[in-house]
Amino acid sequence: MRARTSTSISLALALVAALLVFAAPATHADPAPGATLGTDVVVGTFRVHAQLTNQTLQFKTLGGDAAAAFPATGLSGDVSFDQGSRTATLSLTIENTGDRSLVAPIAVRVTKLASPNTSATNADEGVAIGSWTWLYGGADVGGDGILSPGESTSPRALELVSPTANDFQMELELTAGVPLAPGQGGTIFGPGGTSVTVQPGSVPFEALIDIEPADPGSLVAPTGDLTLAGLVELTFEPTVFNASVAPPTAPLEITIPAPAGTAPGSEFLVAQQVFSDAFDSGDPSQTTLTEQLVAVDTATEAGGEIVTHPHIFAGIFAGGLFGFFFSDDGFATGIVSDSSGPRPGAVVSNSTNPVVAISNFAGRYTIPLGQTFLFGTVTAFDPFRGSSGSQLVFVPNPGDTVTADITLSPLATPAIVRDGIRNSGFERGDLTGWGTTGAAQAIQQLACTGTTIEPTEADWMADISTGAGAVGGVGSALVQEFTVPAGVDTLRFDFNFVSEEFPEFVGTIFNDSFRARITTPNGQSTIASVSVNQSGGFTLIGDCGFPGGDSTSGMTGWRQGSVDLSAFAGTATPITVELLYTANDAGDNIYDTHVLIDNVRFATVWVDVKIITGANADQARVDNEVRAANEILSQAGLNVRTRNTQTVADPGGLLDTDITWTTGPGCTDGRVNGRLTAEETQLMGLNRSATATDVNVYYVRSGTGLAGVGGFAIGPDDFCVDVNILTNSGTLQMDIGMGGNVLAHELGHLLIAPQTAGNALEHSAAAGNFLSTTPALGVVTRAQSANINRAGAPLLVP
Repeated sequence: MRARTSTSISLALALVAALLVFAAPATHADPAPGATLGTDVVVGTFRVHAQLTNQTLQFKTLGGDAAAAFPATGLSGDVSFDQGSRTATLSLTIENTGDRSLVAPIAVRVTKLASPNTSATNADEGVAIGSWTWLYGGADVGGDGILSPGESTSPRALELVSPTANDFQMELELTAGVPLAPGQGGTIFGPGGTSVTVQPGSVPFEALIDIEPADPGSLVAPTGDLTLAGLVELTFEPTVFNASVAPPTAPLEITIPAPAGTAPGSEFLVAQQVFSDAFDSGDPSQTTLTEQLVAVDTATEAGGEIVTHPHIFAGIFAGGLFGFFFSDDGFATGIVSDSSGPRPGAVVSNSTNPVVAISNFAGRYTIPLGQTFLFGTVTAFDPFRGSSGSQLVFVPNPGDTVTADITLSPLATPAIVRDGIRNSGFERGDLTGWGTTGAAQAIQQLACTGTTIEPTEADWMADISTGAGAVGGVGSALVQEFTVPAGVDTLRFDFNFVSEEFPEFVGTIFNDSFRARITTPNGQSTIASVSVNQSGGFTLIGDCGFPGGDSTSGMTGWRQGSVDLSAFAGTATPITVELLYTANDAGDNIYDTHVLIDNVRFATVWVDVKIITGANADQARVDNEVRAANEILSQAGLNVRTRNTQTVADPGGLLDTDITWTTGPGCTDGRVNGRLTAEETQLMGLNRSATATDVNVYYVRSGTGLAGVGGFAIGPDDFCVDVNILTNSGTLQMDIGMGGNVLAHELGHLLIAPQTAGNALEHSAAAGNFLSTTPALGVVTRAQSANINRAGAPLLVP
């Protein structure tokens, strides 16, 4: 393979059952002879004559098999010579003179150098002739890492020392990534007998695709008794810089050489190394994020090769590290669900091998079972709800597939799975993620005579009471242990104390109370409290229907509790704290008190939604995608709330918005100077929220100019001249993006700054990350959380 060191620009769309992951960086390797597609393709060879006396350069194009094909490059520049240090500085610019994009880094390697006394001093790689290499990275290629036809790189300085101040000649070989054109199919050959085949018409966007054998040391996921037959690194990087894209419509086919002695027709399991939730099936409360093997395909030996052929699994749809394992496994498949219906993103393990599965958007999983398998257990865990379930399965014959649906149940003690608070706004309509004692429930309103109390945030709130179901008829509690997200400071929540004890029993022993307590490594502290006798004022309301009550009740009205947790929000060592809410009766077990709790958060991101007439979007879709974004971004301490949803008549041409990606001169601070199209400019100014900190979200049918796009973020990091975050930024959600976590992904692009879309905190994040590739397991790292919660972050509202 033509391997490279790069910032991956793999893109995400949680849209299908297939597993898509990131393309990992690799070290430089010699390009395959005559290769015209893939990474490190030879795109130009030149002879450069440096004349030091008159400080001029002469260039001669040498051509070559690969360089003579598409694409082509031009090389230009000048030279200066410092007599004191005897250093010649060549300032070289590369131009894309062909008709195909080039993907950075573009490597300039010295293959010949005369005189032999001359040597390179500032090469990025290499120690001698044939290895000295300078890399033109993303910052040198317009910031987006893509050198489009007709574009030129920024100049780079190549320094060479000529001790005798003699002129010198050198031959340079230029290599770069060369993507497939939209709709193009074919087979790309890598080293060691590896190859990847793309079906014609299956990838509607330009994509860099390649393959190479991988170092066995890169496989860190547990393999148990599985026997490895081969390991490859597959590159699949759409060059659509700032968008989420759909996966190919047909799986990628991988071929590797079969190990010596492999029996003809042998079957293999293909599994991908993915960063996901791992847990001991005996104790689901003990959960960590780690590298695991996720089964994605099967393969068969034929003629000395192993070739993938999806029939049990959906197949391979993007890049990553893939292991081929000898197998005659049986399989279990089924739907993972809870009381709300099918659950996507559940991690399914089994009792016979370390391979896991991830349930797709319909809740379906498929998992291989061990070769000696007769009876065993499959166990599912929902990382966002902390619920789990198991199913006993029996496979009568090797290779058989059995159905085993799994029903998830809340854990009595919810697991601490990921950073942040689960179900912090209670918008699941239940209390999953929380531990409860006594009378606790999620409700949409509390109706009293003449007054209806509604949540402060969205549609649901928690209710703990001293009434029916309370422990001993006097007390109830709501509790959650959670890991403090990186970079946060103040935890806030809303509460309303509603009691039958008002007004008759104020100042008596019937002093019902509410207390919110936080337990940290520094000890316990009360962060909010109220009682009938120390309410600090109350509002008289009518009968709330509490058993045994009279015609009057009282409430404090919605108040806010808060506590500073910044001391526990560092990025290095995650710290767990406990948040406890209690309601207690005093003096008797009659005349109930209810405490309503809502909107537990460190910060809020508001979205203001516009649906362009004709887009396949409605309030139900918006609600689902906001809920998904809320689940994911809660790992950074955020609640995502909807300000407004409105349907907007298409003023002309915006239902299918032109999102053609072009760039201007580079920005001085490392951001990308993407240039807005006229339609993007018009759309971003349409019916904007009156609140500047709101994220304006536009639902359109499609994005023209870039095929296969499901979501597109327009922010100042990638449009550094044209866009201001508070005046004309926003996201586009296309019909092709329905059913996934695209909204969370695009919000992530706007929240993280000043990094561009190709940065390691964004598209180049590890597989399983919410800004990486599908399935969008929705992992938010502590580095991402710290960035999102940086001081002065403009879109975060307390």
